[in-house]
Amino acid sequence: MKQFYKEKKNAGFTLTELLVVAAIISLMSTLMLVNYRSGERHFALQGSAHKLAQDLRRTEELSMSLKEFQGCFDPVPAGYGIYLKNGTPNEKKRYILFADCKPGNQDYDPGSDGIVEEISLERGVEISNLSPMAPDPKFSLVIVFTPPDPTVTINPTAPSASITLSNNDQIKTISVNKSGLITIE
Repeated sequence: MKQFYKEKKNAGFTLTELLVVAAIISLMSTLMLVNYRSGERHFALQGSAHKLAQDLRRTEELSMSLKEFQGCFDPVPAGYGIYLKNGTPNEKKRYILFADCKPGNQDYDPGSDGIVEEISLERGVEISNLSPMAPDPKFSLVIVFTPPDPTVTINPTAPSASITLSNNDQIKTISVNKSGLITIE
């Protein structure tokens, strides 16, 4: 009978072993939670950068297809564009796709141009830099695609433009040149 009790007593875990396992599990959980938050911010930034690049391509496609827009005098606008502003915190978190209703203007005019869509960036992501940069902190960048090729107009006038998105310590840059090439770095 004594031998039966000895075997049963040695069959379980000690309190020290249970505490070590609990400490390892809590440490692993903490590390995963920290990496999850960092990964979530990186994913939001990457998603916003790809969304902006896709919206630039969509704007270019709208221009090439001569897509009609109901808010203009002429059903087919002179072009389509994207308006980005480096101003207030709210303006740094969104951009506007617009129909350039004023022929020959090739710029965003809120009074006469029609808004196709206003797009907000993902939570925590904002426009941190627009280039070519003017000294004015409320600088805006307008990229307009005019049919039929489409011709790319960057205002202020420059051979290329870059839009930098940031999320805390991470950045992504979207570049557009005069020939319509759109890249993400």
